[in-house]
Amino acid sequence: MGTRPEAVARLHGLWLARGDLTGLGSPPTGRAMWHRDYLFPTMTALRDPQGLFGPPPPSPPPSPA
Repeated sequence: MGTRPEAVARLHGLWLARGDLTGLGSPPTGRAMWHRDYLFPTMTALRDPQGLFGPPPPSPPPSPA
């Protein structure tokens, strides 16, 4: 399986948001906000059966020789 650029971008954004919302100087509710606003939507999108890691489209039938 090749690299999935959209999945990599989503996971990178998730990591950056985590740093902003859970690091020094973050709001006390930062962890809860990260779960609600970033983690759950990202994981839902990635794990959706029709999403990024869903089954690949069917291969076209071989052309007659």
